[in-house]
Amino acid sequence: MFQTIHHKSKVYCIRNKINGKERDYIYENAQELKDCFRQNSTKEAIEHFKLYLQNYRAIPVVLKDFIRKHIINHFHGYVQHLDDENIEKTSNKVENYYRQTNPEIIKKLYKTKNGILTFLDYQNENWTEKHLKIKFYRLKDLKKNRK
Repeated sequence: MFQTIHHKSKVYCIRNKINGKERDYIYENAQELKDCFRQNSTKEAIEHFKLYLQNYRAIPVVLKDFIRKHIINHFHGYVQHLDDENIEKTSNKVENYYRQTNPEIIKKLYKTKNGILTFLDYQNENWTEKHLKIKFYRLKDLKKNRK
């Protein structure tokens, strides 16, 4: 959802040739909207969202549309993970394994068996290369100290 908000804001600004303060205002508003869902409980998220909506007329059109079409209909689904620890924040199992949310370009790598295996192979090569260098330099130091 966060990436969708950012993407819609960015596309709206590009299409309408919005620059400077107005673009910054849209991005700040988008950040405030995202912050509604970065709370510790559902109750806090609801309160934060209500506060955000109090100044509805000041919310940029692109965000109003997103709120009306997506957030209002699925709000409780977006915040259920805050109170129930059995519900994961993201549905991507690989992201959950690494405990981080990745950009879309990296997520696409994880979606295929070949993509994840290639990624893990690359990580393994880097890890092995780094650790072999460390081991090599430690052996060199040990030999110097023996002399």
